[in-house]
Amino acid sequence: MTTTDAPAGLAAPGAHGLPRFPVAAGWAVCELYNDVEAGDHRLLFGLVSRAERRSDSAPLVYADRTFGTHSGFAMRSPRPIAEHIAAFTR
Repeated sequence: MTTTDAPAGLAAPGAHGLPRFPVAAGWAVCELYNDVEAGDHRLLFGLVSRAERRSDSAPLVYADRTFGTHSGFAMRSPRPIAEHIAAFTR
């Protein structure tokens, strides 16, 4: 994909002429390492040649069945185990 292929208004040109979303917490440039057919899927493996992160943005993570940032998880107390068990009985 090149900057001319990027959706209008959604991506900005970044390193190596590749599109980059301005609100992304980070980005990576990869070189194709392997292309594997896996049933009805195709897996592309890349070797990272360059990566950066924004210092003003926390990464998106998934934990405790919730998407959020590290800062949000640090402030939030985990749900009691009884609530997890009750969720499976509903």
